[in-house]
Amino acid sequence: MAIAGRQAAPGKLQKMEIDLVEVTFHVEGAAPYLANRLDADRVQKGWLDGKTVAEIVDYCRYKLDPERDGCTDGIPTGAFMQAMINGARHTKAKMTELRGSFVIAQCDSLVPIQAPEPTVRADVGRNPNARSAAVVIYRPQYWPWAADIPIRFDLGRYTTQDIANMLQVAGMAIGVGDARPEKCALAMGRFDVISVVDERRITVGGEMAQ
Repeated sequence: MAIAGRQAAPGKLQKMEIDLVEVTFHVEGAAPYLANRLDADRVQKGWLDGKTVAEIVDYCRYKLDPERDGCTDGIPTGAFMQAMINGARHTKAKMTELRGSFVIAQCDSLVPIQAPEPTVRADVGRNPNARSAAVVIYRPQYWPWAADIPIRFDLGRYTTQDIANMLQVAGMAIGVGDARPEKCALAMGRFDVISVVDERRITVGGEMAQ
């Protein structure tokens, strides 16, 4: 990271120059990915009442535009970012330092998932509104699955190997989606870092008109 030392000209500001790199990592699922867009508020208000299994599963999917993205479904970018931050508990990194130190450079809020059409998975869960009565939870299951994750970070703080290590720990210990190891013994949504698909340098900063 380089900071210009000369005095800014009158009427202009000198922005800090930052050397960034955007690396796209290819990850492959080590366990099925389960999607679930159903929030607790909808469930508590009886949204599921009268819905068919197909309607429930269809609603749970995070959908993309197949003509634009080449596939129909995706995984929230925030799921991967949070997994990397939470994974700091298993490394020497600090969660507070990781927040804001990298970003998933995806124009949409979803990372396209590379997977066949999802199947319907049924698991037994507990209904908090019925004194923990057993209920069946229906979710779309993607298996096998993979994704290409573009991560942008400051070369002055991390190397490509550092980010790859964080992502690998996130995939092993935290996971993404429902029933992930961080939350459930089913340990779904685990993934492995397989390769670097693309890497490009980006420099931001320089003079900025007032």
